[in-house]
Amino acid sequence: MPEINNFTINTSDLGANKTARTFSIKGEQGFKFILQVVNAVGAFYNWNTKTFNAGFGPANNLIKTVKGTRYNGVIVFPSSTTTTYNVVLIAPPDSDTIFSEDIPGGGKNVLNKAISQVNDVNVVFGVTTGNTQFYGDPTTPSTLENPPAVSVTSTASPTQTGSTTVTNTWTVHNRDDETYGFGLRLIRQPVEKDWYFETTEAIVTNTAGDGVSNNTVIVADLSDLAVGTELIYHKGTTTPSSTTHISSIDTDTKKLTFSTSQAFEDGETMTFRAYGATNIRGATGLAFTPASISATTADHSITVRANDTDETIPIVDTYGVSGGIELVLKGEGLNTSSENVVTAVTTPDTNGTGNGVITMTLSSEVTAGTVLYLAPVLSDGQYITPCTTQISISFTNIISTYPDENRNIYLNLDNFITPGNAG
Repeated sequence: MPEINNFTINTSDLGANKTARTFSIKGEQGFKFILQVVNAVGAFYNWNTKTFNAGFGPANNLIKTVKGTRYNGVIVFPSSTTTTYNVVLIAPPDSDTIFSEDIPGGGKNVLNKAISQVNDVNVVFGVTTGNTQFYGDPTTPSTLENPPAVSVTSTASPTQTGSTTVTNTWTVHNRDDETYGFGLRLIRQPVEKDWYFETTEAIVTNTAGDGVSNNTVIVADLSDLAVGTELIYHKGTTTPSSTTHISSIDTDTKKLTFSTSQAFEDGETMTFRAYGATNIRGATGLAFTPASISATTADHSITVRANDTDETIPIVDTYGVSGGIELVLKGEGLNTSSENVVTAVTTPDTNGTGNGVITMTLSSEVTAGTVLYLAPVLSDGQYITPCTTQISISFTNIISTYPDENRNIYLNLDNFITPGNAG
């Protein structure tokens, strides 16, 4: 009896695009076989048309008597959404061919190999802030812009090999508003840890009792959770009493152990964030390298609208000017005998009604029409305008592994941008 002693085909996940895969069947001289391919909805592969069709007929069987000891062929898998395929090798019941006992998973007459096909996924890089009201539309800054900038999407198959570079520059604008239009302050440069992924998970049981302070809970699902992921809210929008992260995960019992104890309540929803590329990969499977990220401020100036000889200076438009941050101005007529800084925007005016006023430490003698410039200050090795109407953020992220599902990755603006105030 001739034996089939080897059947090989690449069973790693297929991407969403049309893909051809080779297969090889080896055996003793004169072995016979039948090969069928069927998808998740019961459609069989037609070996003549290279397509999957409903029903079953002779063309759905590849039947061969091999004169030598090897048969090589190709199966063409179509473009498709998520599905599975079974590649079924049969030793014909009317022949004396059998499977070798050395083939893993082989029965006496049938051997099956399963292949999954997965959708392309979207990795979305965006910005987020808890200070939404301070950000305006680029074209009409008085209009609220939420989120402050348009997200960037990279689409690829989870099966993709090689890397993809995502490069972009966001420019966020201060809202031109008499309540919120006191400028944006770049307090430091953005860093890799400012990127984060957020997810939620329901508490099934607090192991110490409902509402009892404890550091372990049982959850409904462990998806998107990893050691190092930080707990942001343990109940709705209730924050932990101190910084808390997942310190261990028991996958068998779905038990999370935290770095601190909190009053966890049964049935409540927790919110988690994975900060930085390493923690994001642990939680989502997305592997990316933040190759670069930096922020720059737009130069900003204001215009004197009336002659003045004291510490309160009438300004045409106070949009983008913050008080109370030792803001230094440069311009003709300003008193420079000692430190002279903006202490307050006493009458905000961002719509040109002609009543804007800033207050400085010292009296100055300024003339209507004089342009006053915000003096740059040194921060993180570069000179920046201390408050401005626009901040640009440039980044390059290199994706080496895409996740199995769509993922949103956010840059937290609040970590490095602080809205100005009246002082």
